[in-house]
Amino acid sequence: MGMELSSDSIKVTLGKMAAETACCDCSALYPTYASINNGVFLCESCASLHKTFGEQFSYVRSITRDEWNHTCYLYMQLGGNAKFKELLMGYSLLAEPAPVRYKTRAAEYYRMRLYSLVQGTSFTTPPPSQQEAKVLLDEVNAVPGEEPVGGEKQEISAKIASGAQKAGAVVYSKGKVAVNYISQKGKEIAANPTVQKVAQKAKEGIIKAADTIGDVVSNFVKGFSSEKDKDGPK
Repeated sequence: MGMELSSDSIKVTLGKMAAETACCDCSALYPTYASINNGVFLCESCASLHKTFGEQFSYVRSITRDEWNHTCYLYMQLGGNAKFKELLMGYSLLAEPAPVRYKTRAAEYYRMRLYSLVQGTSFTTPPPSQQEAKVLLDEVNAVPGEEPVGGEKQEISAKIASGAQKAGAVVYSKGKVAVNYISQKGKEIAANPTVQKVAQKAKEGIIKAADTIGDVVSNFVKGFSSEKDKDGPK
């Protein structure tokens, strides 16, 4: 591998590449943005739309304002508008609107293949059939586009999701056991004769206290009424 370029050098090189092409989506000249994990150049308007897709579908960066590293640069060097369009054309997807094109199984296949090229690893996944290629992906099943872009992040996400699922299952299982245990112990405690006696005495005490308070209030009312009768009406 040769010497890696600095971010500023990469931006200069990308600027020259962009000047020789057009926006991949609308063909506007002099694009100033790039969808890194798709390896294509975009105009500012289309880049704004791509940002609504989610980075797993399109990881957008400004050619002039954002920082670039060697890996991201390789995506653009090994990708390109023509290669992406050629794949979509083979599946009759080129005429589809951008929010559809980039979320198809065909686009995901292209991103995975490009990722493999960037990483210098063999890519043995067979291309999707005509029918499979047109399937739209949701955010869970898509190849992520955050750096590291593509398959590596997908593997990390899959491990996290799997771990979360297992953890959730364990928590549910342990929680269910705990609830059953507490319920059983509650029944055992309630059936204990000593507890029943204490509960009965407490109940009797509460009733007695309530009666006492009732008597006090009743006597107070009677006394108040008696004094009022003595004084007579004012």
